[in-house]
Amino acid sequence: MRRARRNVIKGLGIFALVVIGLLMTLQVPAVKDEFRCAITMAFYLDYTQGSLPVGAAMVSATAETVPVENRCDAADDPAIWVNTEAPEKSLILGTNKLGKINVYSLSGDRLSQRRLGAPNNVDLRVIRIGSRERIIVGVSDKARSEIVILELDPTSAMLKDILISPIRTKVQQETYGFCFFHDSRSDVLYAIATDKSGQIEQWRLTVAPDDKLDSQLSRVFRVGSQTEGCVVDDANHRLFVAEEDVGVWSFDALPESSDGGQLVAAASDQLSTDVRLVADVEGLAVYAPGGSERDGYLIVSSQGNDTYVVFDRSPPHEYRGTFQISLNGFTTGDTDGLEVVAVPVGSQYPTGLLVVQDGAPAWLGHGNQNFKLVSWQAVSEELALTD
Repeated sequence: MRRARRNVIKGLGIFALVVIGLLMTLQVPAVKDEFRCAITMAFYLDYTQGSLPVGAAMVSATAETVPVENRCDAADDPAIWVNTEAPEKSLILGTNKLGKINVYSLSGDRLSQRRLGAPNNVDLRVIRIGSRERIIVGVSDKARSEIVILELDPTSAMLKDILISPIRTKVQQETYGFCFFHDSRSDVLYAIATDKSGQIEQWRLTVAPDDKLDSQLSRVFRVGSQTEGCVVDDANHRLFVAEEDVGVWSFDALPESSDGGQLVAAASDQLSTDVRLVADVEGLAVYAPGGSERDGYLIVSSQGNDTYVVFDRSPPHEYRGTFQISLNGFTTGDTDGLEVVAVPVGSQYPTGLLVVQDGAPAWLGHGNQNFKLVSWQAVSEELALTD
């Protein structure tokens, strides 16, 4: 949520508490959703899209998903599964935090839907379990303070349970963000969740009978204030975490390592030569070309000015450029989650695919929120990057 809107929220705090109390008494989901939408729209009355910083580029999206079913603030975070044998049949997962995970084709059609409590962030990894590779999907569920682990069937596009028992987080405020870390040296998969207090939890996943997964808490550490987005550069075991008002932190993702982090990109209310991110800092993704442990980029959603900011993947994480995204005359904005892959995904995405959540339609009056698909080649050309 944008920092500029927080004064509005504070001013409406008492009103919101009263109405939320009323919502708790409502039993009709459709009515409850309309009340929730009305409150959210009041919070966003001052929404205007941020202006382009000097030198920023504009990149055109190639496609978009169908809108989520719920109005107002609903879509949140994407993940991408690349079908290496038939790239045009790759899949996109996107959360609807009002109770669903959607699976989309590259053309943006919804192929399947899985209901959960309040799924917020999603990530996936392809790992070998037993005799075959499986697509493991992880989700943070705010309603139940859980990490949900599922398996994606690429043929049916359906999601099924794979955990022996739910992962109940040690939440302090509200389970919020989620990302995976696959340690290739030990072939261990870790589930990482953030919460609104700044706490970060890392859970080790192990193979149990019947090729299901079990979990064990490995460590708990924190940043100073609200955090959501996270991503791990597996090859370098670097965990990047977005502390919304402060910036992007880097931690060693190995659970036996120090819990101390390094601030690699600061955020503030205003841009400067040293500050490229306008709070809130939201989604994070790593563009990591195969075969390299240093080349590539860290992409950050700078929600406060509706831009996407690119830094070097490797220290000292130099700034490489800022861009916005447009489609059909509208600029994408208020972006929560994003994801990128650094491999060809069909002819339209020859060097990779970037998917971003677009929150702007709800606040600008042109439909429900959805996800935009962008060719990484277009980003690279506009910013003169060397992939």
